[in-house]
Amino acid sequence: MEIQELKFDSVDRYTQVPIAFEVGERFFIGGDVTAINVPWVKDYDAYPGEGPRSYASWFDISNWGILAAFEGSRILGGVMLAFRCPEFDLLDGRDDLVHIVDIRVVPESRSTGIGRRLWEAAEAWSRARGATTLRVETQDINVPACRFYQAMGCALVSCSSEAYGPEIDELQLIWGKEL
Repeated sequence: MEIQELKFDSVDRYTQVPIAFEVGERFFIGGDVTAINVPWVKDYDAYPGEGPRSYASWFDISNWGILAAFEGSRILGGVMLAFRCPEFDLLDGRDDLVHIVDIRVVPESRSTGIGRRLWEAAEAWSRARGATTLRVETQDINVPACRFYQAMGCALVSCSSEAYGPEIDELQLIWGKEL
């Protein structure tokens, strides 16, 4: 497997990797989980006008990066990184913070170490640009992501029940790691 940096004109190739996952549990601060009565599939790419294809129309992505994992010519996963973009609120106006806006691995290769390799590449990419902090957002309904970020050495930075509005029953969780 090889990690390569992609240009943003390759975002369509990047999004060939599905990001959908089954929601079956809810994460609680402290690490406990509880089962959800009726499991369902969450697919961030299914929301019209959102996701990696739309970021260039919303933000100045000139300092952003895309790293992708390949096996030969087959893309196995990727990570999209926001950096030095004042209009991107999750960067808190900081020049030393990189925010992972998207991380994905093909479903059949999840839990095989590809995510870890992408995370490590994201850390190296961030350090090379002088960043001292790496952050990522997820929701309490994405238990595998919460466990993954903990395993990568992240701590919970913030939790908000109001980030997505009253109609969405999800907590926004921001995880962070000092580099």
